[in-house]
Amino acid sequence: MNKQNGFTLVEGLLIVLILSVIGFAGYYVWSQNQDDETEQTETVQEEQVDNTQNQNTNEVTLIENSTVNNSFKIETAKAGDKIGAMKVVSIGEYNGNVLFEGEVTISGSYKVITDDDLLGSIWCMEDLDDASLKLIPQEVDDERSVWFCFNNEDKASVLLGNESLEKVTVSIDDYYINLKQSSVYNTATLVEVK
Repeated sequence: MNKQNGFTLVEGLLIVLILSVIGFAGYYVWSQNQDDETEQTETVQEEQVDNTQNQNTNEVTLIENSTVNNSFKIETAKAGDKIGAMKVVSIGEYNGNVLFEGEVTISGSYKVITDDDLLGSIWCMEDLDDASLKLIPQEVDDERSVWFCFNNEDKASVLLGNESLEKVTVSIDDYYINLKQSSVYNTATLVEVK
């Protein structure tokens, strides 16, 4: 009797066929995953391009609005909104006041009020020119004319002096609108005199 060691031709071909099917299936799954990853990458890249384009469009809109639309409603404003050339930092309790940030350069009259019975001594800007008015946020229902006093009075008195001026150009920041009915006024931080 002959004892056979090893595989027959049929068994060998069957093993090769099974390995080929497994290899083909593995390759098929791998290539599908590669295609999916490529599609996802392309989709992400397209979304990034779309987002960038949308962001650029939004920035253009904000820039256009910042030179044209400086009005806002306190009820709908929220931190981060860009109004005029400034950004909302916070809205006070009961919607009575709004703090804005963003350095802007404005022109108008500088007025020094000393020893007022109600206000004390204050250094203020009023009668802003049209270009400046477009940069300063204004609440829609606030019918007051735009004027404010400097909250850093010492710097204002040093840089601008104690005499009222018809025309002055200054940079301000931290513009604070106070809408409460009281004897307070809007303020801003004087950054520099131009």
